[in-house]
Amino acid sequence: MLSCGIEPLEPPPRARWESVSVEELGRLPGGERGLLMLAQSEIGRPGTRTSGGRITVEHNPRLRPFLARGSVSRPGTNEEVYRSEPIVFNSVNQIGGLLCHASYEPHIPESTPADVAAQIERQHRALQYVVKRDDVLVNASSFVKHGFAPFEVIWETDTEPVLASLQFREQSTVNRWFFDEQQRNWLGTEFSVGGDAGNTYTLPHGRTRSTARSVLVNLWATGLNLEGVSPIRVITGLRKLKELILQSFGVSYQRFATPIAVIAHQLVDATAGIFPQLGGEEHKGEVQELINRIQQARSRLPNVLPLPAGRELSWVVPNADMPDPKPMLDYIDMMMALVFSNEGALLGSQSFGSYAMALQSDARFMRSSPMYAGRVSAMFTQLLHLGLEFAGHDLRELEELPEYRFRFEGTQDSSAWLADAVSVMGSSPGAWPDDLRRSAAARLGLPESAFDAMASAPMRDEEE
Repeated sequence: MLSCGIEPLEPPPRARWESVSVEELGRLPGGERGLLMLAQSEIGRPGTRTSGGRITVEHNPRLRPFLARGSVSRPGTNEEVYRSEPIVFNSVNQIGGLLCHASYEPHIPESTPADVAAQIERQHRALQYVVKRDDVLVNASSFVKHGFAPFEVIWETDTEPVLASLQFREQSTVNRWFFDEQQRNWLGTEFSVGGDAGNTYTLPHGRTRSTARSVLVNLWATGLNLEGVSPIRVITGLRKLKELILQSFGVSYQRFATPIAVIAHQLVDATAGIFPQLGGEEHKGEVQELINRIQQARSRLPNVLPLPAGRELSWVVPNADMPDPKPMLDYIDMMMALVFSNEGALLGSQSFGSYAMALQSDARFMRSSPMYAGRVSAMFTQLLHLGLEFAGHDLRELEELPEYRFRFEGTQDSSAWLADAVSVMGSSPGAWPDDLRRSAAARLGLPESAFDAMASAPMRDEEE
């Protein structure tokens, strides 16, 4: 028997729509109402592949949840790639830094009643000061690495229904998921913790104050695939290819060694005047210069080697020159960074055009970041709606639902937006209407009163 009243559910018989005649439909209990109820009953299921409460949508068995995100006794592939691949480590932490420094604030529509707006403000203050939002964001950003991040929700019991705590649960502790008979709704999660204080516990998931004990932030999650898809999943194959290339080149160098240059006397081509110099210091210097050129040569660059008179250059190696693996490794790194839209992390290896390429790559990276921040905002919005329902507010009566929105203050380059706005308005921000002027200041990460001095300057000139 599991805690919180959640038990494993056996799947029900397969639902189907029977072929019946119109006369038989009319004789259903309740007449037309019975026909309507039959027509509007749920027939199918999401179809997400699960086995014993474990999600099995991954086609590669070696990368399914227990092996990818890990378990109590094994870190998992995601953690291994994250800790050993510089591009992945850099990209995950850059996205996590943006998520942690973004501003998440509730958007309250103008039509919201005063008592509902006051409850929203109380929920937001609880999230900021009681729950410690910064710690929540640091832990929530781990969904970029694993595809999801689970939290245990704790509500105040002695006061009004606001958040008391939001505790992170490691992805590797998830043992299995529970769904309803229709395999449609998520009912709860079983966690298994190892170590000296190890135990197994279950957190329910529902819409009542006693069952709303767990929440998720996930990425690219469809159907019942609550664990989503981690970006590292795409990188795993690229990293395997990188390992194979490095291993094959290591074996090749060990088997064939480095090509050896042999500089030999070619007396047939030497003239009579050169014979006295063949053993002299001047001729030795020319040979040494040739050796230095050979040592500095690279296989992917064109090399011109002038030979001293009477000398012949040959290579002693079974397969001539070994190819250079660096271009292929650079391509694999670029594909890894492309998964996160973080090609700017590779610009240190570029020899020209790095500044312009950095601007373009950073812009792409910033455009992809709202997708991740939007998932965190969705989790905060879900908790906000639950808190309003527990406080006795019917969300169906609201004309527009409140929601959390995010802003990246000080991290976006809004110079192009400002130039376009000035071109459209035909004047500087100081001459704009108050609302538009304050909106422009917020978009630029400035105080709302930043352009007020510009607005009042023409008035002072007219008074003088």
